[in-house]
Amino acid sequence: MVITKHILTLIVVAAFRVSGVESKACPPLGAVLPPPRQPGKEAVVIAAVQSLGALFEKITSRYNASAVSIGVQSIHEDTPLVDLHYTPPVRNKNGTANVTAETVYRIGSCTKIFTVLSLLQQSNIRWDEPVTTYLPELRHNQAQGTEIEAVRWDYVTIGSLASHLSGIGRDLAFDLANFPTFPAEKMGLPPLDKKSRANHCSGLGNTTVCTTQGNWRSDGALLRVLRVLTASYLDVLNNMPLRHPQYAPYTTPLYSNVGITLLGLVVEKATNQSLDQLLKEKIFFPAGMQETSLNEPPVPDQEGFIPAGDPTWFTKTGIFAS
Repeated sequence: MVITKHILTLIVVAAFRVSGVESKACPPLGAVLPPPRQPGKEAVVIAAVQSLGALFEKITSRYNASAVSIGVQSIHEDTPLVDLHYTPPVRNKNGTANVTAETVYRIGSCTKIFTVLSLLQQSNIRWDEPVTTYLPELRHNQAQGTEIEAVRWDYVTIGSLASHLSGIGRDLAFDLANFPTFPAEKMGLPPLDKKSRANHCSGLGNTTVCTTQGNWRSDGALLRVLRVLTASYLDVLNNMPLRHPQYAPYTTPLYSNVGITLLGLVVEKATNQSLDQLLKEKIFFPAGMQETSLNEPPVPDQEGFIPAGDPTWFTKTGIFAS
């Protein structure tokens, strides 16, 4: 009887302690301080902004062809804390001659933030699910071999792709074999046949653009876009499983452009919407970013900054834009 009492007491105490642990908040690492409500009126902030402005002018005065924009704003204030811009003397004349807060830039891999955010908005997608739940083509085309020779796609989760821990390679769009004029033999490499030419689509260097609806190829001579039926985005899903893994999943961080591309395809498959349209409806427009898009610049050329000699402003990269 005494033993039972002690056991019951221990159980009650243990249960109380567990419930106490579960009820505690789990704040982020570091000091948790209340956010300032009017930082623009704080003397220390005003001084810091002035110092930043002087440093900005000193650094950008050496730039010949690089535009720079820096903006910082508190959600509690209407006026930006920082609103700094620099227009370089060397630039594409079709673009803006005066860089401001309204200027549109190509932001490159910053787009990855939006792809992952769109994934977080989908309550029906679990981060511990394998990518093959949504893209079974990766499993069906599974290469044969050991774990060193072939990616185990059923172990590559949605979360591993989002956190760059999937272990798959960095790129597919930039594979030199995509470009018909690449002189493989002159570089001492074996000759490339059709099978060796990766996914047959990329969107870079006037190559075919991979899209989920088909493929498009830019005709530089005619300055228009032509429909191409010889390849599709499925080339990417057919080609990816044939590539060797760099690491096993969750072994080490490895930056992967193509991993985010696969995430974009997962979101499209789960929502039955194009990623471009989804981002506009769920992220860009609610945030007041009406002049932001995934592929084509949403504004006339003269409203964007176009670097001199840089063709990417006019490039459509299809599924690789995610």
